[in-house]
Amino acid sequence: MRMILKEAIDELSERERLVISLYYYENLNLSDIAKVLDVSIQRVSQINTKAISKLKEKMNSYIK
Repeated sequence: MRMILKEAIDELSERERLVISLYYYENLNLSDIAKVLDVSIQRVSQINTKAISKLKEKMNSYIK
């Protein structure tokens, strides 16, 4: 399962991977990530939502 998740993360865009990494591994909040990426908090939220959606889609077939 971890290998599948790693592959799914590798398939994300660079920006999506960065947001996931900063939010879930570095524990930065959306405001801090927005400053790092020089975008709005709303844009960071959109990127995060899209990335999580992609990961869920990829993992769905393995969870059942």
